[in-house]
Amino acid sequence: MIIDNKIITDHIINFLSGVVLGNAQQNKVLTLDGNKDITGINSLDLIQPLDNGSGGTGINTYNKGDILVASDNNILTKLNIPISNGEFLTTDTSTNVGISWNSYLLKNYLRFSDPEYLTSTTYFIEYLYTKLSNNLFIENKTLDLDTIGINGLLSSSTLSGTVLIDSISTTVTGTNTTFTTDFVVGDVINILNNYRRITNITSNTQLTIDSVYTLLNTWTLSGTASLSTTQKKFGLKALNTVNATSYASLNIGTYSGFSALSSAWTIELFFFLSATNANLVLTTSTTTFSFQLSYVRNSKQLSISLGQGTTFNIANASLITGTIAGSTWYHVAVTYTGSLYRIYFNGTLGLTINSATKISSTAFNSLIIGGNGTTAFNGFIDEVRMSDNVRYSSNFTPTTSQFTVDANTISLNHFENTTVNNSDDTLNVQFSYSRNGKYYSDSLLYLYGVSNDVNTGYILSNRSDVNQLIDVPSGYNTIIKLPFCIPVINNVPLNVYKNGNYVSYFPYYTIVTNATNITTTTYNLSNVIPNDCKMVNILVTHNHFGTTESSINIGSSNNIQNILRINITLNHSLTIKIPIHDSNQLIQAYLSNVASTTSYTLALCGIYY
Repeated sequence: MIIDNKIITDHIINFLSGVVLGNAQQNKVLTLDGNKDITGINSLDLIQPLDNGSGGTGINTYNKGDILVASDNNILTKLNIPISNGEFLTTDTSTNVGISWNSYLLKNYLRFSDPEYLTSTTYFIEYLYTKLSNNLFIENKTLDLDTIGINGLLSSSTLSGTVLIDSISTTVTGTNTTFTTDFVVGDVINILNNYRRITNITSNTQLTIDSVYTLLNTWTLSGTASLSTTQKKFGLKALNTVNATSYASLNIGTYSGFSALSSAWTIELFFFLSATNANLVLTTSTTTFSFQLSYVRNSKQLSISLGQGTTFNIANASLITGTIAGSTWYHVAVTYTGSLYRIYFNGTLGLTINSATKISSTAFNSLIIGGNGTTAFNGFIDEVRMSDNVRYSSNFTPTTSQFTVDANTISLNHFENTTVNNSDDTLNVQFSYSRNGKYYSDSLLYLYGVSNDVNTGYILSNRSDVNQLIDVPSGYNTIIKLPFCIPVINNVPLNVYKNGNYVSYFPYYTIVTNATNITTTTYNLSNVIPNDCKMVNILVTHNHFGTTESSINIGSSNNIQNILRINITLNHSLTIKIPIHDSNQLIQAYLSNVASTTSYTLALCGIYY
């Protein structure tokens, strides 16, 4: 830089690079002897700088570290030195110069080792350098896969609204829910400690999961039990247990809201007695000496027995007021308040048992309707409902229409469908979620660094896009995606070995075993390879036991090719690299023909970024 024909040394360029200060025709703004040292100069005040119209800035004062840039209107302006040390320039479309100082996490300021496999639920990253606004420091991070979230703190809880599920459908219906904004495909919902991955989101009140909740409300017919139109209280059908070997069992599972440890519950149903000449069991628990409703032929009344699993120590065949006639529909309800049992017959209180003693903790894990496993109820049963609250505390009028599901309904069956196993059992519950994480079966967990001006942390997530992350704890306003992921296959995190841009999987992920298809079959790897994967390394095993020539055709969805041709009675294996052409992350394979017991097996060995 030349001012008044004097050369200003590099010292001043350190704090004022590229600044036009003036010229020889202007008033002198800085005069230096070329032999003098200016090391101690950290600021500069100009008396008469050039204005914008003359190609200058019009700015009088400059500090060490200031930068001159052109704004969007071609006018020179000054970008002040950052207030805090350690800030750096990033693009910023909100400013007229397109850049600004910030303290965000920046990829260039991250240094870390590859994740080290410690246990089946933990990984370790050594030397994780994280850039904050004021300092640079080192952290060692242990990644806990059991508690995925910020610094190991699980950041998912309970959403508003309730959902309706049943034991045969993969459709989840919500009430007062906002599925489209709460979730993305691949997130996990948790109901009764059972996790299901979301495969499709139809609307705010409907989504699809990958498999049904098999533990809930699974009715099983035994003997000659059926759904019959002969008699029914409501609708078109009822459960028929007329014959001696007839009954149906209901597997409720371990739903805590209805276990015998709960403080309140209700069981109710309608029944129709076809014959009154024998003692019959209406419903019982499979846990011996826990819960049983029976018809007593001598008194023509119902009785109840309650106990803790060894004896009926709470009530033993206690009669319920109300006479039963044949060929008539009746309603019965049993409630427990935590301190007493009430039994209602046709809406009238028929028996009170004052006891704080709870029945067996497993009494309702399985319930038999229409018998006890050896003796059946000779009649019909309809509208079986189980609730996790006390439905009735005084006399009432039984419903004149089918029950409807509400927030306290645990199980409800109208017995309307074709079979009991495909019944209309439903469960209406509030659910929890794992939007950012909870690894599930086959999952890819991406690592994100998060920071604010004080703390740093991490989030392990199955969400592949940083813009999709939600539930980040308050104050963590900076999020960046780190360039590796952790594969979880068959619920087991893999030991990952990285060599350049190649990552090996161990143990191998089995894609298909002993396949015999001779038409193109597509295999989707999206759950086990990252979205930026460019190529996969596949171990192909040809299980060939015939003499007829048979080849395996395998490749990407856009490039099927013959890669293995065998015509001898031996098994052959080799690895092949298959490009991943699109975001669908598909490969295809098939046999040219099936010769004897010929088949093929595919396993994923590793991936290329």
